[in-house]
Amino acid sequence: WSLGRGVAVRNGWTCRECRKPIFKGDPMVSRDGRKIRMMYHSECFSGDADPRTQEGSSANEGRLPATSFSPKAPASKGRGKWSAGSYGYAPDRGAEAEASRQGSRAVSRKGSASASKSV
Repeated sequence: WSLGRGVAVRNGWTCRECRKPIFKGDPMVSRDGRKIRMMYHSECFSGDADPRTQEGSSANEGRLPATSFSPKAPASKGRGKWSAGSYGYAPDRGAEAEASRQGSRAVSRKGSASASKSV
């Protein structure tokens, strides 16, 4: 698991601990696994990179039998279909990717418009 800290750049996330919305501008923590990303309000986050250290986790609440959980976290996230080049909350990366997508859409629209004019 990887931890990322920052400020929410959009609405739409829900805190994994308190189940309340995380609003744009709120300080937050993200915990990234290989397949999932869990978001927390900074004040709700307790523990470290291992989700079992979170106070409200099913490992600590007794909702599931202890045999459901491995005694320790794996040494690495592993590789496979859901692997990513980098992990962690980085709102700047998202803005750059969105800008590049917008640029490629504008180019494709120009191409389709000029193609329809020449016909």
